[in-house]
Amino acid sequence: MTTDQIRSALKKMHQQRGRLMTFATANKLNYNLLIKFMSKPERQLWHDNAQQIINALPQEFKDCKPIQQDAA
Repeated sequence: MTTDQIRSALKKMHQQRGRLMTFATANKLNYNLLIKFMSKPERQLWHDNAQQIINALPQEFKDCKPIQQDAA
């Protein structure tokens, strides 16, 4: 998965109330790190964190297409 695909999957998960927090807690991920990563497109993940997120993602989120940003 690319960085943008991970970000899109997390944003999609975040749209359902409480799901991202539950995901982070269940997989021993830092919720605040996930929020910061999602909110700043230039932010990158360490390889270990990215791999941990990818491994923990439910299948429904692994096929997420990157969300297109509107050009300003």
